[in-house]
Amino acid sequence: MSQPQPKKATKRSSTSMPHDLPAATLKQPQHNARLTSRQQSTLTSVQELYDEQKYTQALKVADTFLSWFPDNVECLSVKALILAHVGQKSQAYELAHQLIDQSRDNVASCSVAWHTLGRLRHQDRQYKEALECYHKTNYSKVILKDMLKSYTLARDLNGAKDTYISLLSPSLEDESTTKKKKVKNGKTLKTEKTKNNKYWIGLMMCYHLMGKNEQALLILDLLESSLQDGEDGNNTTSKKMEHSEIKLYRCQLLEDSKQYDQVLDILTNDQDRILEKQHVRMTVISLHY
Repeated sequence: MSQPQPKKATKRSSTSMPHDLPAATLKQPQHNARLTSRQQSTLTSVQELYDEQKYTQALKVADTFLSWFPDNVECLSVKALILAHVGQKSQAYELAHQLIDQSRDNVASCSVAWHTLGRLRHQDRQYKEALECYHKTNYSKVILKDMLKSYTLARDLNGAKDTYISLLSPSLEDESTTKKKKVKNGKTLKTEKTKNNKYWIGLMMCYHLMGKNEQALLILDLLESSLQDGEDGNNTTSKKMEHSEIKLYRCQLLEDSKQYDQVLDILTNDQDRILEKQHVRMTVISLHY
């Protein structure tokens, strides 16, 4: 699928999304560049208070900041989310739509506005409508994570699968990732290699639930290889559990693929690495009878 053109928001299907994504994440509106340190601190406090679920305080601080910069998209977007949490949903939606209308000529601001409306829809369990909003954004990593939540709750495996693939795209890096890559030492490289394991695991489970066990097994091979590369002689209980769970999940995938002989081979040859001994015995018995 071709890369979306963000200048004009066009309606896209909620079950498809591009794999080729813009390398840069969203930037703050340009007028934030002229904020004083005190004003920037106030704006930061709005987001922090919202994250801490201190909505009344957050709304008060947001109104203070907006008295200085009434058109600040970042603050207005957070205010819309705050209003939804203090029982003013109609005002929240009205503000979100106003943001979309006033941001049509600014790509970054327009993306923030659609993301805000999408989050409001998600809060109201309108997952398909939320996804329609997310598909009109710039697809930053934060937005992709929110998309993944909506796809999951909408039970849309294909959409979730495509979103996991996009999150694993090497072109999608946030600022912290870029900074870390400048530190070329073993610890940082190991962190970079394993930090996306949760996305690989999610993608593997999507393939499994979709009945595509062969693709799931390929990803499991990658995860097992990553785990072995990161051991460095470490034989902790945590590592033993990870190895055990990988072996058991491989058995489940093979059993679902009706490859029973391979399951028995793993349970026989690798039984020392599997901690769930009772599960091994029960599986062997069930496969024999």
